[in-house]
Amino acid sequence: MMHAQWQMALSCVFLFLDKNLVEFALNIPVRYKISGSDDKLRKNILRKTAFNLGLDKQIAYRPKKAAQYGTGIDKILRKKSFKGY
Repeated sequence: MMHAQWQMALSCVFLFLDKNLVEFALNIPVRYKISGSDDKLRKNILRKTAFNLGLDKQIAYRPKKAAQYGTGIDKILRKKSFKGY
């Protein structure tokens, strides 16, 4: 990763890997992260914060979706990999 950054003069920032943020998150009580055993959305505190900061409720509280499905790349890869069969 670093080599690619140097070649292209890119800078990567990994906000969620910040030591202080990780320590802070680990000290947040679980009841703020997950509202109950039937909580399928999880990340409760992030969702509430996003909503309180102005994000639409529909977006803040939408169900989780794996990145490859949310971006549509899975459909592209399937289409390309089965082309010619």
